[in-house]
Amino acid sequence: MEKKVFSRLILCVDPQKPEAAGLYAKLKRSLGVGVDDLSKEEAKHRQRQKLGLMAAIGPHNPATTASTLPGLGSHTGFKDEDLPQIRIPGDLLLKVYEKIVRGCEYVLTGRIIEEPYSIQIFFVHDYNVPENLARGLESPAAEDVHVGPGFRVVRVAAHDDLYAVAYEITLWGSAYFFALIMIRSEVGVPPPEN
Repeated sequence: MEKKVFSRLILCVDPQKPEAAGLYAKLKRSLGVGVDDLSKEEAKHRQRQKLGLMAAIGPHNPATTASTLPGLGSHTGFKDEDLPQIRIPGDLLLKVYEKIVRGCEYVLTGRIIEEPYSIQIFFVHDYNVPENLARGLESPAAEDVHVGPGFRVVRVAAHDDLYAVAYEITLWGSAYFFALIMIRSEVGVPPPEN
């Protein structure tokens, strides 16, 4: 699941960005491009991955611009109509992004997110960030952490509930998303049925 999502995201990142250094070489190796010492079974597996990735690439469709992920899309020096479009299954993307948030919370605080708290992912373009969210993530209480090459996390806990947390996560200096960890009823998620 992660490999499917990340391979598509990587192809949307401007390879000239310093945060993207080495991404395309890793992607090529993971697809078996230029790798000679693979077993027959592994070569078939990587070929299927490569074909699946190629099938997700299509011509630019201006009608789908609204569903472009924040931080991705246009590249300097290219017209939108000259760039391909890559489909990323929304359900898989949400699962992978939720895993990233869970991992960040565990690495940064040692916490495992459990009921009654849940994670909600938001895709908000930078010109449309709600003022209270932006203010919180820019406050002195916010932690700005570079977790690894091209992986930046801004985390802030609510002053009245340290388990209620807001995140802004940026991948490779390009794709970004927001996440809230809150009690289920506060994020509009119904409680689980018994």
